[in-house]
Amino acid sequence: MAHFNLQDAGDLCKSQLYEDNNALRVMLDAIGIESHQRNHLVDDGFTSMKDFIDLLSNDVDGFKKYLTNLNKTFASSTNEDLRVCFSPVEISRLAGVVYYYNHAINTFHRLPDLLLIDIEIASKSSLHYRELDKERDDDDSLVEIPKLSGSSDWITFRDKFKMKLYKTIGVRGINKAYGIY
Repeated sequence: MAHFNLQDAGDLCKSQLYEDNNALRVMLDAIGIESHQRNHLVDDGFTSMKDFIDLLSNDVDGFKKYLTNLNKTFASSTNEDLRVCFSPVEISRLAGVVYYYNHAINTFHRLPDLLLIDIEIASKSSLHYRELDKERDDDDSLVEIPKLSGSSDWITFRDKFKMKLYKTIGVRGINKAYGIY
């Protein structure tokens, strides 16, 4: 069983923290993931935060399913060393961290400091992810493209399309019609 040391992790730069197993374990401890759960994640190949992002880029739902399947598979194991059970709160926090890092790296091209991740950041990121996920489920922005047979059909379609863009608010709070004119 590998242990972690906060002092050793504190001497590394952000890119080194991103690829360091010790720093990953420090962060997992900071968000409330127990030792045997941390060890199981590392044993499954998640040895650094980089591994999470490389394997789960834009697939937070897949990660949540992976953790849920671990619960089904290992929670009732007869071998006590193999038992692992992630609570819904822990799954939510882990998904929040993966979402936070994925968003920071792939959207803003910034590498956050792994040692600054705590329960509060993990929980807030999880809430933000769930809100966006809920918006995606409620999204009715699919536009039916009609068969246009003349100028009167085109004008009606154009006006309805522009209105749809004005009413659709993007992730940054700006309507989709911004920049049309």
